Amino acid sequence: MNSYSSYLEKINEYGEVTVVKQSLVSVVGLPGVKLQELVIFESGKIGQIFSINDHDIDVLFFSKEVPRIGEKIIRKMNFCQYLLAASLWVL
Repeated sequence: MNSYSSYLEKINEYGEVTVVKQSLVSVVGLPGVKLQELVIFESGKIGQIFSINDHDIDVLFFSKEVPRIGEKIIRKMNFCQYLLAASLWVL
């Protein structure tokens, strides 16, 4: 897994946490982000873009540790992928 700094060098755009809620944080910045895209916080935590609004972005974070206000966040330029076995499909 690549680190925060390696993604920052590659993408050269970041956002910043402005509000922390239950399992969501609001972020400003990240002009090229897409819905459902994975992101990485500078602490190494992983999150996923939940919604994109006019003034901010809501990010669902996947950690028991809450991100801090002011923490930087960058795009990973990929999305969650799920592999489903054919036996899981019910017709």
